[in-house]
Amino acid sequence: MKKIISFLLISICLFGKDIYIDNLHISYNNIKNQKENQQIDLIKVNNLTIEQKKLWLNTPMEVHLNTLNENKLKLEFIYIGAIGPELGYIYTFKKEYNKYILISIETYQAGDIDNKATFCKVNMIKKEIYKIKLKETDICYQKDKLIRLKELLALVQNHKVLNLIDTNYLSYILRLYPLTQKTITQYNNIAYYLQKQGENEEAVYLLEKILEKYPNRVVAHYNIADAYWAIGKKDKAIKHYKIYIELMKQKGKEEKIPKEVLNRVPLS
Repeated sequence: MKKIISFLLISICLFGKDIYIDNLHISYNNIKNQKENQQIDLIKVNNLTIEQKKLWLNTPMEVHLNTLNENKLKLEFIYIGAIGPELGYIYTFKKEYNKYILISIETYQAGDIDNKATFCKVNMIKKEIYKIKLKETDICYQKDKLIRLKELLALVQNHKVLNLIDTNYLSYILRLYPLTQKTITQYNNIAYYLQKQGENEEAVYLLEKILEKYPNRVVAHYNIADAYWAIGKKDKAIKHYKIYIELMKQKGKEEKIPKEVLNRVPLS
């Protein structure tokens, strides 16, 4: 694959960013159509290149997970202009024979009331064998825009995800769904699955937020210690392992402390 010369965004500008979700490889490039005086985003999904008109000129693109179930996933490619509404495209993929197939694309415009958004069907016009151009239609409907927390948990639990979820995206989710007694278990589980997939920096970010508000959450100390250990920050890992061990002793659960943890903590 040719070197990415522009940038793909997940809540922030990151140059040369590629997304991997299971067997999906999504990359981004930007060109200017001199003939039609348009800015075009080229979205490459595996071998398929899609010409996507930039909905807000001279603005970066962000990629968010929108919704997910076992056999379908949706991604938002959104533009947030300096003025006016948030605009974007929704790409829907369906899983067939363990591969994700692009089945539809919609545009949307986020509303200002009740988190509603207007979605409109987009026709995909084939230009070449592996290249299509998008054409907007007037077939539209309204529905809620916001991702649900359980959908994010399902994504990281059931799919191998690389570079889709970063700390800025997690900050966005935390603003939508603040840490409470009702959400803490879901957030801790999201961090756990991120850590198991090797997304340790993101796991650390989320677990630090959890421990800021709930400093005695035992499993969070265990999970963040594992994440720090995986990225080579062993001093920080040992600090949290020690807190974890002490809290487990206070709860009378010393016998349930994994041997691996005890082996990592030096004898005092």
